[in-house]
Amino acid sequence: MPTRKPKRRKPKMARHELYGDDGTTEREQCPRCGDAFLADHGDRTHCGKCGYTEWE
Repeated sequence: MPTRKPKRRKPKMARHELYGDDGTTEREQCPRCGDAFLADHGDRTHCGKCGYTEWE
């Protein structure tokens, strides 16, 4: 039986890249689930956790 290669894992963003010195963030949080950031896709923002999308 052939062996499988281990999956490559994407490194998480460092905490200092997400939050400023005063503890605030420039990124918008999801209004539905509240604990995830919204990804900016140019014409929309999208939550990867719950699927919430805001169109601009």
